[in-house]
Amino acid sequence: TTMGAATDLDGYYIILNLPPGTYTVKASMIGYNTVRVTQVKVSIDQTTTVNFPLQSTVLEIGEEITITAERPIVQKDLTSSLSIVRSEDIARMPVEDLADILELQAGVSRDSDGAIHIRGGRSSEVAYLVDGISITDPFAGELSVEVANSGIEQLQVISGGFNAEYGQALSGVVEIVTKEGGQSYDGGVTVYAGDYLSTSDDIFFNIDDVEPSGLFNIEGHLSGPVPLFGDKVTFFANARYFDNDGWLSGERRFSPDDSSNFDASDDNNWSITDITLGDSAIIGLQNYLDYAKTRKYDRVPMNSTKKLSLQGKLTYRLTPTVKFSVGALLSDVDFREYDHSFKLNPDGMIRKFRNGLTVTPVLTHALSASTFYTLKFAFTKFRSKEFLFEDPFDPRYVDPFRKGGGKANAFATGGTQNSHTDRETTTLLGKFDVTSQIDKTNQIKLGLEFKRFELKFEEFEVVAAQDEQGFIIVPFQPAIPPIAAFNHNRYNRKPVEFSAYIQDKIELKEMIINIGARVDYFDANGIMPTDLRDPSLTLPVRTIDIFSGSELWANNVPYRLNPQDGSRALIDAETGAAFSRPLPSDAVFVDNAGNVLNDKDWTATGSWFESSKSRVQVSPRVGISYPITDRGAIYFSYGFFFQKATFEHLYLNPEFEIDTGGGSLATLMGNANLKNQKTINWEIGLQQQIGENLGLSVTAFYKDINNLIGAEIIRTFAADQYARFVNLDYGNVRGVTVALDFRPSREFSAFLDYTLQVAEGNASDPRSAFDDLRATPPREPEIETVPLDWDQQHTLNLNVNYSKGNNWGLGLIGKLNTGRPYTPTLRATRGVRSSFENSERMPLQFNLDFRAFKKLSFGGLSYSLFVKVFNLLDKRNAIEVFSSTGRVDFSSDILFAGRVQGVNTLQEQFNRPGFYSEPRRVQIGLTMDF
Repeated sequence: TTMGAATDLDGYYIILNLPPGTYTVKASMIGYNTVRVTQVKVSIDQTTTVNFPLQSTVLEIGEEITITAERPIVQKDLTSSLSIVRSEDIARMPVEDLADILELQAGVSRDSDGAIHIRGGRSSEVAYLVDGISITDPFAGELSVEVANSGIEQLQVISGGFNAEYGQALSGVVEIVTKEGGQSYDGGVTVYAGDYLSTSDDIFFNIDDVEPSGLFNIEGHLSGPVPLFGDKVTFFANARYFDNDGWLSGERRFSPDDSSNFDASDDNNWSITDITLGDSAIIGLQNYLDYAKTRKYDRVPMNSTKKLSLQGKLTYRLTPTVKFSVGALLSDVDFREYDHSFKLNPDGMIRKFRNGLTVTPVLTHALSASTFYTLKFAFTKFRSKEFLFEDPFDPRYVDPFRKGGGKANAFATGGTQNSHTDRETTTLLGKFDVTSQIDKTNQIKLGLEFKRFELKFEEFEVVAAQDEQGFIIVPFQPAIPPIAAFNHNRYNRKPVEFSAYIQDKIELKEMIINIGARVDYFDANGIMPTDLRDPSLTLPVRTIDIFSGSELWANNVPYRLNPQDGSRALIDAETGAAFSRPLPSDAVFVDNAGNVLNDKDWTATGSWFESSKSRVQVSPRVGISYPITDRGAIYFSYGFFFQKATFEHLYLNPEFEIDTGGGSLATLMGNANLKNQKTINWEIGLQQQIGENLGLSVTAFYKDINNLIGAEIIRTFAADQYARFVNLDYGNVRGVTVALDFRPSREFSAFLDYTLQVAEGNASDPRSAFDDLRATPPREPEIETVPLDWDQQHTLNLNVNYSKGNNWGLGLIGKLNTGRPYTPTLRATRGVRSSFENSERMPLQFNLDFRAFKKLSFGGLSYSLFVKVFNLLDKRNAIEVFSSTGRVDFSSDILFAGRVQGVNTLQEQFNRPGFYSEPRRVQIGLTMDF
């Protein structure tokens, strides 16, 4: 990229609209030596200052002076906490995916499910952007499309207050800038393979059976100018395929259609059949165990992952001031999540699929040297599917009783998981931004954004087919429940979102100020029952029979009462609106109580449903940086941050059905009228350079969180209960981060950060109150703040890199943190708590990851041989514990458990490999660059 600017009479110049990356900047003037500064780092939203010490010279003998820029330790225009990771940093780290990079940033943690939390917030409170376009799935707040690490030019993590241009996030913003092609060709291929080398064979089944290709990765990239177009059109392409069998395995001892019988009181009479017996069975437990010892059963991965990631960007520089680009990202993920109960019947577990696609055309036009605008459009589609077999009528589905009858502490000896979920979110986006440096002091930025979503959702349980009389067909035939059934939900919603912002970056000699505000509008385009005590139109509570004279005209007609005058509106069960059909003039209609209804037509007004309300929110924000010396600065930020509810909480249970079969609380409903969730955030920090090579930063922060999504309990006219999402949860997060950045030379760097953080709230999950009241025995939901499930009070990160020129190098990442909280119980299976919620802590966690490489040259090409070792010390870190003991290796339940009605022992049941973090993983690979 070649761009330039002329200085004013004072030598002041500015170059706007540079993509993040590394540049060479050259200054020249008649009568002075030309000065070239190399290795100039440009970052998102940051001002990079480059001053040129020009020396006068005789015109004929002027020389060019080259200076290598050093990245400043103190970024004086920083007004909130942010971390920047560049492509060269990622290349040196022993990391695999985006989440691995994020976890290394101060204030970021991962829970036992691998979800990212920033500064104590819920995982859905993070906004993910690629090239300025949101790739956050609005249904659950997760990443909708994956970006390979090798395709990232720069990654920015904002964990403090963020500027007004960023919205729909409460805790943090992750912004990714992808690579684009240059004016020369560049490419490379990386291949690596590996497996787990662990001594924990007492925990992880078959972990000592090392398969060198159990993990395989191949990726490649190519970039440069498009032939025949000179340097005006460039491209970048990247592809990655990743396949990992995982570290949690099962044994294919039983098939889904096996059917054993453990009902007899004497285990000598149990009938057991497995995959090697066909239609035969062995009578007696001991006889079967003796038989099983003589057979070799297949090992089956139970937390495997396969990923395909494709990335491309085509850039056309139409003129020196106009650039047009089209970027595309595609990812396809196929994975399984470990289910301990299916350890001996792994083929009965569901599989999960995530498919994401984003296409982004972008037009950038520089109106002058100080003003430019960008016009962006985006099409994003994210699809999530979960099933065992895609066809719900697949004959391989079997009756759930084949799982083994649900016996306590017994592994499934047959059966299939019959849940089926398919959801798709399509987003159309238009975005317009203008940036103008109106003078030396003020840089104004403003923008508009519009999003239109379409959500398609369907979930059901594959059940036994019934005949016309309603009797179950034998033998079992799979079927889909009717849409009116409680275990079948389907809907299509089209919400819309609009936002506008304006911000000013004021750069004075004494201070730098970022000030701005944004407005967000959201319309869920949903419906809500007009009477929450009678929500279901398919199974209404309030109904009447209608008679024409003495003859029944219609029975069980639902109605709504007008709260003002008590008039009754009869509701059409097909439309949800009041009846309006005319009646015969000689007919008088009465209800079953003898009340005369409308004698001419249905004139009462009313509706079973009402449209959801739109929401508008204004968010003011300010950040200030005050340089105290030429080597230090203090910064402060304060702001209001809002985020709409995720779609799963808006639209859950679209028919508003209530499950009353068990006589207890069993139903949870969405609420399209949910308000925006709100956080008020402030932080104050210090940046200080110590000596020539050491940087110190200290940050204190506080977040007050309100209007979080929780659940309330509602009682119907029929005295049934159900739960409904509402804005009632709350919390707060406070903490301090201290970081040291040591860069004594270009060959060595070390970064150390420590975070003390307390994250508290009344609930960790929107379902918490619902789950508490469904527990046995029921529990009162929390009203006081308690530690949140993902709270890590102490976190220490270390990142060390050493490279000997371009010859060889080493990298080490260390992480030490306190365990997350858990709620102690007397006995986990009885659920009786022995203390307050989340009042105890899991054990301390410690991990080291290592990377080493050696550069080689052969045949005019550059090669790099490398090794990566994750969990270098093979630590057995606990990510879950038994609540009765707080230990990962022992539960007091085993002391009270009765005989297992199955083929496994109690010890096998209570040995939970899923409670431990990943064991040591070793990867060896080769990179070829050309």
